[in-house]
Amino acid sequence: MKRFKNLIIYGSLILIGIFLLWLKFTDPNYVVIRQFEVEVPPKFAYEYLLNVEKRANWSPWEKETENLERIYSLNPIGEKANYRWTDAKGEKLGELTILKAKQDKEIDIQVNYFESAHKDLEIEWTFTRVGTKTLLDWEVKTKTSFLGRIGKGEVIQTMGNSLDESLNLLKIELEEAYLAVMPEIKDGYFPYKNFLSVTKTIAKSRLGDRAFVWPNIEKIQAYMQEKGYEQDGAPITIFHSENKANQTVEIAVPVKGNSIEGNGDIVPTLIVGKVYYVEFQGPHHELDDVRYYLEDYIIKNDLGVCCDPLEEYVVMPSDKVMGSQLVTKIYFPK
Repeated sequence: MKRFKNLIIYGSLILIGIFLLWLKFTDPNYVVIRQFEVEVPPKFAYEYLLNVEKRANWSPWEKETENLERIYSLNPIGEKANYRWTDAKGEKLGELTILKAKQDKEIDIQVNYFESAHKDLEIEWTFTRVGTKTLLDWEVKTKTSFLGRIGKGEVIQTMGNSLDESLNLLKIELEEAYLAVMPEIKDGYFPYKNFLSVTKTIAKSRLGDRAFVWPNIEKIQAYMQEKGYEQDGAPITIFHSENKANQTVEIAVPVKGNSIEGNGDIVPTLIVGKVYYVEFQGPHHELDDVRYYLEDYIIKNDLGVCCDPLEEYVVMPSDKVMGSQLVTKIYFPK
């Protein structure tokens, strides 16, 4: 009987030892990852999440605090921007800080809790363009206490559910905010015009600021001056076929008259017809996103278009204005 009791005691001690060793070597860190698409461009999503004042409606980290007050840093946007939250009595409960930001690509955040029930969090947002949308990756790293490792799986599940709820709110908020700042989409008519144009294949990495456009406009204008042709409005760029790395574009200048002759790679062309369009005031590196916005609208509403999209540079860099004063019309011919 005594021997049996000793076996039970020794067996229990061995099991306890094994259990403690398991706890010791079980990684206290855990990661919860969520990925979702949102119908806004990476630049917009990045700038929105870089502003800590825009977190109030969806942030999961303050959910458990009732009647909380948020106190924001003097500059609430960008690296080092932060806020802390307090309870109704003014006791500081937690603080969120943006540690690092990589333009339109990544934001790293630290969340510190000042009550023992919680552990600190390391958060990383990454932004990837997917067609006209943004793929958002949200990675949350934290760790549990020594004994908390027993229920780590349950903690991960609970946090995952909380993140899912928050991401649904963020997705709605982001898309509504984006639509609120985009220009009105209109029906219109592009009047009959003759053009002289040059067609080029451009690496997509060069499209952003439209720097490839202006030398080609000047080339066409020099030829027009030589021939005595008069310009008949704002220059345009038509966006033709594309592949993974390159985009074929046609840069064109409208010309008065009908008897228009080309020379070499400068050729006559004609554009006319009904269009969907937007008028955008702002820098040219945002034009692709505005064109995608118009394209999305056309696809979602099952609207028919017949031809490739084009941009008309109503106010352009040669007019010696600031980037925010540039005016461009973007068209999809019906």
